[in-house]
Amino acid sequence: QLDSLNFTMKSVIGEGEILSRTQMFLRETAEEYGASIVTLTERYNKFYTAARQSGVALEDTEDIFRSFTKSAGFLGLRSHELEGGFLALEQMLSKGKVTTEELRRQLGERLPGAFGVMADTVNKLNPDINVTVETLDDMLKKGKILSHEVLPEFAKQYEKSIGITQKNRVETL
Repeated sequence: QLDSLNFTMKSVIGEGEILSRTQMFLRETAEEYGASIVTLTERYNKFYTAARQSGVALEDTEDIFRSFTKSAGFLGLRSHELEGGFLALEQMLSKGKVTTEELRRQLGERLPGAFGVMADTVNKLNPDINVTVETLDDMLKKGKILSHEVLPEFAKQYEKSIGITQKNRVETL
């Protein structure tokens, strides 16, 4: 299964330095945060494609992916919940904007408090406006929150919100 996923990765990323970097990144992320390498590789192939199409830099792509895996590990999410969270992020990136459906219903079910953290993130990125949970909902409906702008900072803010910024490993069975 991993060989098949690596074949797909070569098709998506191409041969060379970025492929080697990505394979090492996925191995380290799986080991550090107690996630299945198969699950991470499968989701990363799709996540990478969506991020690239949205114009997200490779480093930001890895940071978002690592941060979500880390948060999921510390929250004790199961593999299917991790997959569902990545699906929500992929959809946000593919659409180019954050929508209520993906944030509240898909990501929020897996990451408690995600909606409030997104409001805080938008405030941090735009200090001249005061975004509340209510105004965020309206902004999402109007398509004003662009995924490539907000997701890198959202990932960092979520880690802060659950107190895991200084944690480096998830110890699981």
